[in-house]
Amino acid sequence: SAIPSERLDVVGNVEVSGTSKLSGDVTINRTTGLSNSKLSITKDADEQGIGVQLNQASGITTSFTTFNSAGTNIFDLAHDTDITPDLIIKLKHSSDSAPVEKVRILSTGEVRIISSGSNDDPAHLRLHCNDSSIVAGDGIGVIRFAGRDSGGAAVSRTGALIEATAAATWDTGQSTGYSATHLDFFTQ
Repeated sequence: SAIPSERLDVVGNVEVSGTSKLSGDVTINRTTGLSNSKLSITKDADEQGIGVQLNQASGITTSFTTFNSAGTNIFDLAHDTDITPDLIIKLKHSSDSAPVEKVRILSTGEVRIISSGSNDDPAHLRLHCNDSSIVAGDGIGVIRFAGRDSGGAAVSRTGALIEATAAATWDTGQSTGYSATHLDFFTQ
């Protein structure tokens, strides 16, 4: 009699309906996993790697969710599914009962950082320089205003920028306060 195998190799298309349970690592279009990931996919050139049909024409729906080891939903990637779909990033803060919208990228390209909505709680944007020894003259961050006009998609020309530069050596061991910085504005 045949000995049952714990491995299933399938060549071609597989259709699964209902609830299915897989244990171990899953690979698609490859013979080994990627590092220690549970799902490893090698996609064909010029094809999408994963497709999800949202089956809804309006309103917000979640297409990807993550949970921590305690089973708490901590992150959602959602979409506004109307004719101008937005991408929505939801995160769970310790005071939230579920992930709430923190960032929205509109189909127009506008990026919105969302505050909690509480009184006197503004939205925050932090450009963090990871240099561990900031001294006078070091660049800390730049906001660049650029465009391409007729140059094509690969061209980006700067029209203006705002640059933060250290005015002295920083002591990031301090517990409060700000570090000396120049804020410079440049235009063409």
